[in-house]
Amino acid sequence: MEVAADKLTLARYEQTLRHLPRGGTFLDVGIGDGYLTKLIVESGKFDSVAAVEKYRERPVYWTDYTLSDAAVLPFEDSAFDYVGCFEMLEHCENPAAVCRELARVCRSCVFVTVPIMRRQMDPGHKHFWNSDDLKRMMPGASVIRLPVGDPRRWYWCQWRQ
Repeated sequence: MEVAADKLTLARYEQTLRHLPRGGTFLDVGIGDGYLTKLIVESGKFDSVAAVEKYRERPVYWTDYTLSDAAVLPFEDSAFDYVGCFEMLEHCENPAAVCRELARVCRSCVFVTVPIMRRQMDPGHKHFWNSDDLKRMMPGASVIRLPVGDPRRWYWCQWRQ
């Protein structure tokens, strides 16, 4: 299957993969077309990878996923060592509720990426944050800018549980 991602998206995905740890179980929440999930699985970094997507028609590259809303995940507390939510939180109705769910199902660390942009750059996004906003929503998280040559720029959040 031909890759639909552009060079800037692939560069962000490579940065994401470099920041992820090795070993343990991983849950990818809000997989979109599933291409990043596919890369995570193929990297061999984790003992097992599970995935969640709200919309049945979205995943193209990865089809082994659970259909669920991110604000109400169908997993036990502390079910996964690591949980990732990449380029999805800005689309959620209630991102604080989603963050609470990510933390609930995670034993070790939650990883989140969100774009650094203003409303006029993408009126389709429901939420826009600066690093202080993200730290308030994820108390104790470290927030850095991903160094990719993307004019939109991205925050990388690492939230230890």
